Amino acid sequence: MPVTETEKILSNLCHNTFLKLWSFSNLYTDEGKTGEKGDGKEFCDLFVIFDNHLIFFSDKKIKFNTNKDREVAWNRWHKKAVIKSAFQIYGAENFLNRYPNRIYLDKKCTEKLPITLSGDEYKIHRVVVANGIAEPIREFYNDKRGSLIIRSENVEKDFNHFPFSIGQDGLDKGFVHVFDDFTIQLLLNELDTISDFVSYLQARKILLEESKIYTTGEEELLANYLRNIDEDGEHSFNLPFDEKKENTVFLDQGGWDNFISSQEYKNKKHADQISLRWDDIINNLGDSIPIDAEEFNDVELVLRKMASESRFERRMLCEQLFNDFGKKAAQQDKLFRLAFTLNHKDRAYILLSLKNPFNLQYDEYRNARANLLSAYCRVSKLKLPQMREAIAIAVDAPNDRGNFTLDAAYFDFSEWTKEDDLNAQIEKKKLNLFDESATKSGRSSGQEYREIPKYDTSGIKISRQQRRKMQRDAEKRK
Repeated sequence: MPVTETEKILSNLCHNTFLKLWSFSNLYTDEGKTGEKGDGKEFCDLFVIFDNHLIFFSDKKIKFNTNKDREVAWNRWHKKAVIKSAFQIYGAENFLNRYPNRIYLDKKCTEKLPITLSGDEYKIHRVVVANGIAEPIREFYNDKRGSLIIRSENVEKDFNHFPFSIGQDGLDKGFVHVFDDFTIQLLLNELDTISDFVSYLQARKILLEESKIYTTGEEELLANYLRNIDEDGEHSFNLPFDEKKENTVFLDQGGWDNFISSQEYKNKKHADQISLRWDDIINNLGDSIPIDAEEFNDVELVLRKMASESRFERRMLCEQLFNDFGKKAAQQDKLFRLAFTLNHKDRAYILLSLKNPFNLQYDEYRNARANLLSAYCRVSKLKLPQMREAIAIAVDAPNDRGNFTLDAAYFDFSEWTKEDDLNAQIEKKKLNLFDESATKSGRSSGQEYREIPKYDTSGIKISRQQRRKMQRDAEKRK
């Protein structure tokens, strides 16, 4: 558990962005531990594991001594808040490379990290959160935010002559992202999916390694990144390089304020509201399955696939799958929808709502619904031969006996055979699938910044009563 106030804040932010299934606070190693009474050594303040991405966070709050000469105070603060934190990450990374099975959730080293770290090649992201500097910056520059100046040119020998500016000085064992009190919260609020956050870190690392950046704060870089979309539909930096100084960029204040006050930003935030339904499904599925449950690994795979989608892709998927869903599901015995994303063109998302017209016992109905969902997935492969995987979700029809369950499954079609194809054709004919008006499919597309759309998503809202029932059901399975 987080032990300091800033660690609690960071943990809460990361749980919202990365979800608690893949983010772990205050891990320990058994390095130096002797006997049952000894304690393990702290690994890092927060560790995120998602697919082939590992994010190491080190969080420290160091007081800036305003009674000292500013350059002296800055030098001391930098060493404690930045350099020391970075070397904690370097140490954790080194230990993990050597002993991946010796990471624990508790200081007594009795409960191992529940996710197995294989020998695969991981993409490493090192993040230092240096707290305690915002107020001195606000006072010195009369700045309302108090974010660190970014100075990417290495100034290791004389960084104390540039107070409140951050580069890679003293960080010679691998690139480290350094964020302060203000910017870490800004980044995790604006880049609030694992895909968005990691994409920004990767683009930022390349930019700061290959160019010389001078900007008044991280928010100015973020504004440029969010506002620019490349030919592939991905966010990217498009900076005004100085023609007289190769690969040099000067960014002054104002870009972030202009961006968040723009109508395009406000429209995006409004349009993104529907995407929160995606987050609800992930959270509810994750909360309903205990980590030691037999079916946990299967559900975790579904959740990981869903969580890999960016905020924009989640919006597009929700528009395809959930628009008018509640209204139409209430009118029809079954409703089936299918959607693709632009980033994962061989992955389909499938949604099924089914009524219980034959008064089956609820468990029998749920099994019948699962079987029908499986059949739809297999027949979808006939309709869309490029599909290599499917994430399928089944829900109760609205107002169906007051019950609410949400089931999910993962289907791997990468080794589809002629026999599978034949069986799917038989199922399609037998069950009359894809021939009814209750079927809708499409590929998600659209513009991230656009006019405000209106959608009816009432049918997929989860009430407090339904949420409590799901939690009670989860407790019964423990």
